[in-house]
Parts: sequence; structure tokens; C-alpha cells
Amino acid sequence: MIVDGTPSMQDRAAPIIAKYKAQGWPITDQMQAVDPAKYVPKFDNSASKELGIGEYLSLEQTMHDMAEKLIELDMVAKPAQ
Repeated sequence: MIVDGTPSMQDRAAPIIAKYKAQGWPITDQMQAVDPAKYVPKFDNSASKELGIGEYLSLEQTMHDMAEKLIELDMVAKPAQ
């Protein structure tokens, strides 16, 4: 669910679940439902727009980049199978 242009945690998690769970990473796909009345987006990129940054990576690419960096830095480890 996207509220005021801000993706929910479920939206952010979807690319990680889709890519890494299939590869055997221990990722849950069970999440609490979002209550739209309680979900308040807290992200504001207006300052970057003022600086002339007009293009951003897609949410999917951003999440994949983050996951790959966490793996690279050994902050997460794939369990032995």
C-alpha cells in the first residue's frame, strides 16, 4: 500500500522476499496488516529535489542494493543447508 507516495514496509520488503527467499535465505513473508488509519509516511525528499536530484533508483533496485551490501559486509549470513 502506498500512502501519499510513500511505500509501506510490505512494499519495501516485497523485492527482498521475491529474490532472496527463493535462494534459500531465511526471510519471512508473514507481516502484520497495515492499518491505513495508523500508517503515517515519514519520508520527505523535498530537500533533494531542491538540490536538483530528479531521478532516483527504483524501490526494487534500492532494496536489492541494500541486501547485497549487507551480505557483502557479512552483516547477514546464509545458513548452511
